[in-house]
Amino acid sequence: DEVELGGAGGEVELTMRFAATVRYPRHVVTPSGNAIQLFFAITGGGAAAQRGVLETTRRYPRTDESPEITVRLLAPLGNAASRRIDITFGAPIEVVRVGPGVDNRTLVAVIRASMQDVSPPASPPSTRSSAAS
Repeated sequence: DEVELGGAGGEVELTMRFAATVRYPRHVVTPSGNAIQLFFAITGGGAAAQRGVLETTRRYPRTDESPEITVRLLAPLGNAASRRIDITFGAPIEVVRVGPGVDNRTLVAVIRASMQDVSPPASPPSTRSSAAS
């Protein structure tokens, strides 16, 4: 399983690829607009594929196009086929689209961030020394 980050034109696309086939039933955006809960079910790939999706967390630093992003794939919910991905953002976002990707092994979340609400990354301390007169 892997997560790819891409996009252009002010939109950021997160593509989540799985070894197993998946079905997307729904997602929820938090009222603050800084997180998405994406629910999905594993529909194929056998028992090994269902056991093979483990809890993982991936972090992506802030860029000129997006706030900091954390993608967390949670352990199974209730039955082994039901899963959830929590995507949190360092600033409020606008959801453009969440749903199935290009095939039955991918899920996509496309967002737009207002970068004016995002603090620039901290600058490293200056190493220049000033000369005394």
